[in-house]
Amino acid sequence: HLVMTSFSGFGANGPYALFKANGVSIEALAGWDSLHRDNGDEPVLMATYPADPICGLQMAAATLVALFRRDATGKGGHVEGSMLEGAAECIGDHLLAAALSRAGAEITAPPLSHTLVQNEGGDFTLRSADGRMTAVRDTLSALEDPILSARGWFLRLRTPGQGERLHTGYFWRFHGSAPPAPLPPPGLGQHSAALLTAKLGLSPGEVAALFAQGVVGAVT
Repeated sequence: HLVMTSFSGFGANGPYALFKANGVSIEALAGWDSLHRDNGDEPVLMATYPADPICGLQMAAATLVALFRRDATGKGGHVEGSMLEGAAECIGDHLLAAALSRAGAEITAPPLSHTLVQNEGGDFTLRSADGRMTAVRDTLSALEDPILSARGWFLRLRTPGQGERLHTGYFWRFHGSAPPAPLPPPGLGQHSAALLTAKLGLSPGEVAALFAQGVVGAVT
């Protein structure tokens, strides 16, 4: 009945299966950077590397679907995917328009692309292909956003060894339910030993052997 989920940069098979990847390389390979350009029409790197969290969200959603399937059929399964596929899916309209155009179709209303324009005062504006303009704020301005502050979106959390920091909050609200208690993000592999013992029933010796073999690990 076990459900296992594994994602990698390019998936478990294919010509790039053994290659490593991160958010920066995946966004470039998936075509994201070409959608935002500077004044010289050069692609602009997306500085927050959203492919990483988006892939995590897709993994979580796919795992939930597999869990529902297990509840309905009694069968577990293995969910396998890649960051590249997840990133490409996010700009599916652009990819479809490009594919149809390459096949000879006339695209009368292609998906909008955007250009980053620096004003005389040094500020930036995002301009869409149809002429609409949107101000580009820096990260410090975003931290002072009155809407996010009024909704209590920012969380002040104390992380061991790092002190108190502002963290992003919950972008959803469930009516009649309070948000989960805010906790700092766990360290990499912080709970691995406890989960292997509690969920898989491994003995402390078996867990120690997995760490020694490099199968699992933790950053302390």
